Amino acid sequence: MEHLAAERWPRTDRQRLLFLLLFTLGLAVAFILLAMTLGRALGRPAGQIVVTGIAAVAVVALFRRFGVSPAALGLRSERLGAELGLGVVATAVVSGVLLGLIAIFSGTEAVRETLSTITGYGATERLTYLAVGLGAAFTEEPIFRGYLQPLLMRMTRFGVGLALTSLVFALIHAGSLRWPPIGFLGKLSIGLAAGVLRGRDRPLTGALVAHALVWAVWGDA
Repeated sequence: MEHLAAERWPRTDRQRLLFLLLFTLGLAVAFILLAMTLGRALGRPAGQIVVTGIAAVAVVALFRRFGVSPAALGLRSERLGAELGLGVVATAVVSGVLLGLIAIFSGTEAVRETLSTITGYGATERLTYLAVGLGAAFTEEPIFRGYLQPLLMRMTRFGVGLALTSLVFALIHAGSLRWPPIGFLGKLSIGLAAGVLRGRDRPLTGALVAHALVWAVWGDA
């Protein structure tokens, strides 16, 4: 937890938490507005890639501005092979949860249609979704699992910090707030899986891999 220290970051944990949540909310609003604008101008896939790239730069600039090192966010190469493998396993688990949610709320026919969609992506579509997923992962994971989760775990307990971080992560995605709650519960499952991989201060590698691969596999399905 010593990685959390930063000379120029707001002094108390509550100040850090408030600042980070306000920044995240502002980033989410800006992301939606940029996506709408660039989506019309460039087309949806290209617009998504550009917007996630801009958001990633904004996140990097924020943490650099306040002197938070990459190591503090879990961007470390420890146990690289094991973390990559755990990221792949987490992707499979999340995919199973998503299929289960679709079956519960929409029926088995919807599961077959979804599987047909995600297995029918061409190489260009798959690479586009992977690019979007990498941008999303390197934007969101440093904020949520990299900094917010360890901070909340330090302020509360492991399980509470994990649950709160995952809940905020799900709620910040406006598209998930609709019925049936497949989107919300899906984002929640991604947050929980990535959060377990990150823990209190584990490398962020597994969470980054899982986040990016879920995008690459599922795309917009």
